[in-house]
Amino acid sequence: TFRALERSWRPLVPKDQVPTFHYGGYFAKDVVDYDGRKGGITALSLNTIYWYRANAKVGGCRAKDSPGLAQLAWIRYQMRRARMRNRDIILLGHVLPNRDNYRPSCYHGYARTVTQTVPPPALNSSDSSEELVNVHAQLFGHSNVDVWAFVGQEAKWINSHDALLIATENVTDKRLWWEREVDEESGRFGKLIRDVWSTDVTLHAAINQPDERAWEDMEDDPQVHFTESADHIVPVVNATVKQSLPSDFVESLLKEFERVLVQNPPNPRLGVTTISPSIIPKYVPSFRIFHYLRSQPAQGERWWHLPVGTLLDYDVYWANIHKLNTKAQIDVRSFFTRLYRFSDEYKIDDLSINSYLKWAERLLSSKALRKRFRSLTYLGTQ
Repeated sequence: TFRALERSWRPLVPKDQVPTFHYGGYFAKDVVDYDGRKGGITALSLNTIYWYRANAKVGGCRAKDSPGLAQLAWIRYQMRRARMRNRDIILLGHVLPNRDNYRPSCYHGYARTVTQTVPPPALNSSDSSEELVNVHAQLFGHSNVDVWAFVGQEAKWINSHDALLIATENVTDKRLWWEREVDEESGRFGKLIRDVWSTDVTLHAAINQPDERAWEDMEDDPQVHFTESADHIVPVVNATVKQSLPSDFVESLLKEFERVLVQNPPNPRLGVTTISPSIIPKYVPSFRIFHYLRSQPAQGERWWHLPVGTLLDYDVYWANIHKLNTKAQIDVRSFFTRLYRFSDEYKIDDLSINSYLKWAERLLSSKALRKRFRSLTYLGTQ
């Protein structure tokens, strides 16, 4: 499947990422070089189906041969590469990371990894600092709504050694066992780095057939268990897992915002994920255009305090198909029109984490703003 998809996506997948894509359906691509300075933005295209609760063919992210855990390890490896190459990161995927969508160990592992609870070292061994890689955006879809959410507020889970398997004798080493394998390029993930993730080579059979199999460790989903024959593993689904938005999706988001704001201070490594609406929609066709800081302004100028690559704003365009259906003829040039600009609608200056926190506080304190937020979440259809 991945090989067929790679042929279709060939213009998008860099040649040095083909083995990685064949292995897991995810890849990295440099998308922006900054003006007037070294570095740029690297996009990590994720395969979120490995973490998705509704996918009965994979388990959680505890098992040593879990494809979901391998993808977390790959993200950490890419962060190490980004440190060495002076690049920032944006993450793109289909299913939004939250407790409803992802298996618990995968969600906690994702939040721990992208917030860099224990920062990965750079590939350059001489760089011993714990400087964080800038993760400028986490962009997702799937739910057809126009909204955003925090990631990283569950500090008690993200920092907990119960979130994923631990195998370390050094009590001062806060890394999980798989983070150590990535950083030290040892064990199974060291082999993946050498044979797949860091070079353009033909996949070895040993990579596709791991020595250990622990798929039966399905701590996340009691509805699924696995039986193993001599040459393959068969998932057995005991019940259908129904996946849908909560009955009041907006209300559940507002409660999440409340949980973030009651922490004083909030987690300093808090991140934001955004759900973009869909061209092929449940509600109405829509898309976003993001604006970001491409070069560093002079001191004192607007946005001079923000790092290059920070998202500044976005426009949401929609097709009001209910109105368009009443017209005898449609001008394709005006099929999509701008519904709103984020900064104008919510009176914020940029899309930094501090701006999101201030906006969430205003949102919770204003009934009128909550009503408007609900309407825009569903693109004016509710």
